[in-house]
Amino acid sequence: EERVLVLTDGLPETRNTAGELLGWSRVVEAVAASPAEEALERLFEAAEQHRGRRPREDDLTALFLWRDD
Repeated sequence: EERVLVLTDGLPETRNTAGELLGWSRVVEAVAASPAEEALERLFEAAEQHRGRRPREDDLTALFLWRDD
């Protein structure tokens, strides 16, 4: 299986109420740990959970492509 993820900086730069970034490692973890069909859903869930009650500061845009042989 091959995967390609293209996204804006709003996802890894999502901050929680303490001001901590979601970060690239959590983005990769959310996508890699999920079946391809659920990867974007899990990524956006991870960002929203991390953000908590903090207002969204940036757009959250992603494109995910995969190929199963």
